Amino acid sequence: MSATEPIPPPPSGPTPSPSGGGAPPPPEAPLRGWKSALEHTGIPSSWLRAKPRLPSRKMMIFITTVSTLTGAYVYDRREANRIRKEFEDKVRHLSEVGMKPWETPRKVTVLACKWPGDEEYERSLKWFKRNVKPILVAAAVDYEFKNGNQYGSLMRAIADEIVNRRRIEAGLDPPPREIPLPGPPPSPTDKRDRELAGGVIIIGRHTFKEYMEGVKRGWTRGLDKPDADEALARVLADDGHFDEPKVEVVESAAGEEVEDAAPVRVPSTPNRLIVSPFQLQPPLNKPSPAAQPPTTATESVPAHLNVPPSQIPDQPPLALVPYTSVLGFLNIPVMLWEFFNTRKDVRIGAEAAYAVIAAQTRSFDEPSETYLTSRAAAEEDEGDFSLPESTEGMGDLAFDVHAEGNWRGSYNKDTLKDIAKARERYYAALPEKLVTARALARREREPTKDEVNYPPPTETELRAERLKKEKRWREEEEAWRVLRGGKGVAWDERFRGAFKVFDRNGQVPPPPEKVLADVERLLLDLRNDDRPPPTAMPLDYQSETGPKLTCRFAMGEYQGKPSFLLHSPGKGFYWKNIPPELETLIGMPNMEHSCKNFALGPNGLFWYTYRSVKDVYEQKGSASPSLWSTLNEDWKGGCPIRLSLGPQGFWWGEKEWIENPTTKNHLVQAFGVQPQSLVNESKQKYPGIRSFEIDFVTIGVKGAWVMGTNTGEPCWAGITEQLERTLKREMEAGHRVKNVVLCPVRHDIYWIEYADGTVDYFLPVDWDIHKIASYVKTHVNQVEEIWKPWDIPKPSVSGKTQLRQVRQGGDAWKFIEKLFDDGWRHPHKRPIPKISLIFEVVWSVSLHSSFVSYLDRIEQKGKFTIRQQIKGNQAYGWHGTRRRCNIGDDPSPTRLNQFCSDANCATCVILTKSFDANFAGKAPGRAFLRFGRAIYTSTVSSKADDYQQSAGSQYKSLILARTIKGMADTRKVGDKKLVAPNAGFDCVEGQVGQELNYDECCFYHNDAVRPAFLVLYK
Repeated sequence: MSATEPIPPPPSGPTPSPSGGGAPPPPEAPLRGWKSALEHTGIPSSWLRAKPRLPSRKMMIFITTVSTLTGAYVYDRREANRIRKEFEDKVRHLSEVGMKPWETPRKVTVLACKWPGDEEYERSLKWFKRNVKPILVAAAVDYEFKNGNQYGSLMRAIADEIVNRRRIEAGLDPPPREIPLPGPPPSPTDKRDRELAGGVIIIGRHTFKEYMEGVKRGWTRGLDKPDADEALARVLADDGHFDEPKVEVVESAAGEEVEDAAPVRVPSTPNRLIVSPFQLQPPLNKPSPAAQPPTTATESVPAHLNVPPSQIPDQPPLALVPYTSVLGFLNIPVMLWEFFNTRKDVRIGAEAAYAVIAAQTRSFDEPSETYLTSRAAAEEDEGDFSLPESTEGMGDLAFDVHAEGNWRGSYNKDTLKDIAKARERYYAALPEKLVTARALARREREPTKDEVNYPPPTETELRAERLKKEKRWREEEEAWRVLRGGKGVAWDERFRGAFKVFDRNGQVPPPPEKVLADVERLLLDLRNDDRPPPTAMPLDYQSETGPKLTCRFAMGEYQGKPSFLLHSPGKGFYWKNIPPELETLIGMPNMEHSCKNFALGPNGLFWYTYRSVKDVYEQKGSASPSLWSTLNEDWKGGCPIRLSLGPQGFWWGEKEWIENPTTKNHLVQAFGVQPQSLVNESKQKYPGIRSFEIDFVTIGVKGAWVMGTNTGEPCWAGITEQLERTLKREMEAGHRVKNVVLCPVRHDIYWIEYADGTVDYFLPVDWDIHKIASYVKTHVNQVEEIWKPWDIPKPSVSGKTQLRQVRQGGDAWKFIEKLFDDGWRHPHKRPIPKISLIFEVVWSVSLHSSFVSYLDRIEQKGKFTIRQQIKGNQAYGWHGTRRRCNIGDDPSPTRLNQFCSDANCATCVILTKSFDANFAGKAPGRAFLRFGRAIYTSTVSSKADDYQQSAGSQYKSLILARTIKGMADTRKVGDKKLVAPNAGFDCVEGQVGQELNYDECCFYHNDAVRPAFLVLYK
């Protein structure tokens, strides 16, 4: 447009809006109500007019994801805390039980080691602290860690610990010094019992493999202690890596010296200025290593001690805790899943800790011979890492076997390759380092500037470095052959019967206040019970079926120790170590007359029936769902009247019901789960037997059982030789066996009741045998008084010393057998021999009077009875000596007291004339007298066994001496010149410590010692 053209006028009409619309926006409606009031406070109206909108799609995805993950995390952690608190509350009352100042809490050992393929060696230990430790702390159970930082380190530590203990018990090493604590010092038996009562917690299958391999090595090798570093250094000394190349010089045809192009390597001699940690290279003029005698510790170990035992002792019970560590990039989804499911690990750890606290064990499920044979053939291929297709026959060796599938594949396949590559790289660089080290050490050249600032390793340091690396490589190879996938858990036939496992079904006893509350509710229910007596139960079921017993006796197990309950209608109850629920139940009013029957079992199980205040028969028992579900299932339509609980889920019982209420016709039927040998034997010996003809069935450990009927003699299998002899002897004498009770956890104890109302038994001494005897009528073949160990026996009627056979199973026999078994402490002499015959030495009048006179003098001087001690501080001690005749082999009355006249038969001399200190040290090979010429005894029967000689007899013999210790002069260092104890003392007591591995007591007065019993054993 030019400048002369006129400007057009603006268009008429309304001005268009900026948005392009024709009409302006409508005015906003005024705010009303509380929004109008807030508008006048200064709040922008845009805030008050804002309308909520849904978030965008991306924001919705974000909120949903975050809230879901947060909820899963919070729920998981809340559940984990709830589970942890639930188990803590179950055991917390145990931490409130008081202890004496010198007592120690129960202590368990926690084993953990490095997961195969994981670089963090404490991962499994952290898992224990997070999931298992809180429950143990709540119950005040102490624990100690043993963590394997490297592969195989835990295995080697366990093996070395076992060997060291065996050496101490064999007397090769002194026991470790311990800090004295207030109270009585614990004996070796007390320490062993505390260890067995503790247990071992094993975290994961990899730890289980190392533990079993360590136990196997510790118990199957000798007692020599070779230096592993020195042995490895000797092996490495001949590999040639440190040999120096020697260049041979030859003369040419022209007479010139020419260097041979093929150098010969010769062993190097370390610079004399450099001291090697081991003398790796002997001088060249020394004989070859093959011609030199070995310098290991084997020379100092006697041949009879350097033999592994044929049966290992009992081991602490095991708590096998499943554990898996997921590693690898491809397992990230699994790691995320486990992050939101920690409650699963918390429950696994809490249940394992609860089982340990309950301390109820079961036998280790041992592998079968078929599996062991097939496994040996399958494991020959080290490249096969496949897991077994079936766990049949593996027993507890199959524990967490599928966890091996989570081991890193690189550990299985590449471990040996990586070690070989590392070794190859090291030895490829070693020659150059050796040349530099030797050149600088011999000053063949000056060091460079870098060598001055950073000195290269010397030859000594290179040798030490090579030894360290080779040791590490070989240990990793050794551990790989134990831990690799597909490799089974180590096993040895000597392990059978030595292991136990904590039972996951064990129950911790409830707090006392809960038990009292349950009893109060029970009494209230009985008072308000208007139900009529059930027709299925007769008024007196003992008269309807089964033998009429004069007393009721049952044995079981509670908290890892045997228990018993004895009921005599005229004298009441007597018990030991029964569950508190049962103890409260039998303490109810008038329960002495209301009790009808009961049974005890393993792990605190019990069954108890009694007549209530409403004349109703009540059935009570432990809180075992499996027991009561079995009773309800098998006894539908009838009521149980007899029950016998055995180990491993075996039981037998009888139910009874009334077929016709009008005629009161009672029917009896037997039910149960018995060992197959019992089923087969009973069918063969009692074909067509009916239930009411069975007197009793009792089931014990190790496949033992006894069954009795009213139609014939009882039958049995798997019982001890002692019980079998007793049953045969009494049946031959015409005594009918009416009841037998076996213990479900111990093989050696039993209870027998005969038709005449008398009983015979073999029970632990700590069960107060004398009080048990006061409840029953003891069965004997002849009239004899209850034997008491500290009563002075009467002298011989004939005036001469005589032998009198001790009845097997009697109080004296049980007392002596316990002293013998507890004193058999040499591990290489296991198993403990069995006593065959025991004879009491009835002293002559002169020996009796002189002993009593000396006892009165010592008692008057020391006044021991005033201090609640045995008169004269008497004790029993074992003495081993020569036996040239067969005295005691024939216990018949015509041959028993025919003592020989051989002066060299020390046994007959001691039995007839007692001990004489003047004869000490005169036997061939017995000249060594640690505390001078005295009469030596020991509480260690296996130590006295070293001194006995029984030529021409099928039995070995020991004399159990009765001694008067008085005031004992305790010493740890011997004195061969002693002729009497120090002034004020009556004997010398050698304590275990610097010179003695087993105790001994020395008497210098002949009247202080008398032969009490002659013990023959095999």
